[in-house]
Amino acid sequence: YTIAEIIEIVLKGLEAPYPEILQRRLQGQSEQEIADAMDCGRERVRYRLRRIQERLQYLLREESRSVQKQ
Repeated sequence: YTIAEIIEIVLKGLEAPYPEILQRRLQGQSEQEIADAMDCGRERVRYRLRRIQERLQYLLREESRSVQKQ
């Protein structure tokens, strides 16, 4: 997979503002910078980044299991 494909898979099914938060994080913005830009609290940004991370970990585990079965 390319990075773009991985990001697309991770964000599939996640509604706004998840794509924007991930995009800003990948551009190097801090949690506080993202929160300021999106007019929300840092804890809300942190929670959403955690959800993205958990989804990525889940997808990677599933992919690993799929590869092991082959």
